Amino acid sequence: MSIAKTGNFEEAIHLVEGINEYDKWQTLSDIISIMAHSGALGSALRLAKKIEVDEYKTKALIEIISLVIEKEINESKINFLESVLETAHGIREKKYKIQALFKIASAMAQSGNGNRARFIFETTLKIIEAIDYSLDKSISLEYAASALARAGDFEGRPALFVLTLKLTEKIGGGEWDSVGAVTEILSEIANAEIFDDFEALIKTTDFSNKTWEMVLPEWRSSIIEYDQDSMGFLRRSFLYFPFSLKSAYNGVFSLITAHISQNSTFGYQSIIRLCPMLDLAFLLEEDNQSCQIV
Repeated sequence: MSIAKTGNFEEAIHLVEGINEYDKWQTLSDIISIMAHSGALGSALRLAKKIEVDEYKTKALIEIISLVIEKEINESKINFLESVLETAHGIREKKYKIQALFKIASAMAQSGNGNRARFIFETTLKIIEAIDYSLDKSISLEYAASALARAGDFEGRPALFVLTLKLTEKIGGGEWDSVGAVTEILSEIANAEIFDDFEALIKTTDFSNKTWEMVLPEWRSSIIEYDQDSMGFLRRSFLYFPFSLKSAYNGVFSLITAHISQNSTFGYQSIIRLCPMLDLAFLLEEDNQSCQIV
């Protein structure tokens, strides 16, 4: 590694050939990182193609992509990303291939090629759909949401977020795998600040009852945390899944929380007076203030 840091990459690569297989690919990945940071991106990519262990090939490609993103947008940058994409398709293990593909898709979007980014996101989500192991599927969907958030705005991004959320319904195994993915996806949607676009899509999405009962509490929490004008969103959220008592209770508690966060004492106390079944009378001020529907 010290030889590589001096820029003598050929000698460093030659020395690597003499070590055991596992350490060899890890060391090559580290050399690729040094090469890429030195500006030799083409050489780094050619070397990455030779790595035979998917974990280290993916690590090397992600390092290269991270540096490509910083470069000025031009045709050669897009062409280089296409070369990286071709190499990523050679990764055999799905969980590693998905990481590389999403990184490339995000880089494409940040480089102004939204159509290409959308296509890569869509095809990669199909790979996730075919994953059998629930934990890998859950983690991959979280990775998808993170990549979409980093990608910045491009046409079709809100729909891809919804598709990612919809795919959580196909996570088998324990419920916590699904809950974790839903929570992370909605957090990234909130970070992306696409509340209006997302609301327009979510209210027409055919979620299962189980998914709605996971999505709505997290969606409401995100709205309260990230959006100052949350009341309209919260009120409309009652209409998405109106026949669930569990969801209705959560919606009312969310409204109360929003009123409290906005220092609207009259607002949350009015709800508590109108809904004695919440057992929150201990929060009421001892006065005769009249009620008002909020």
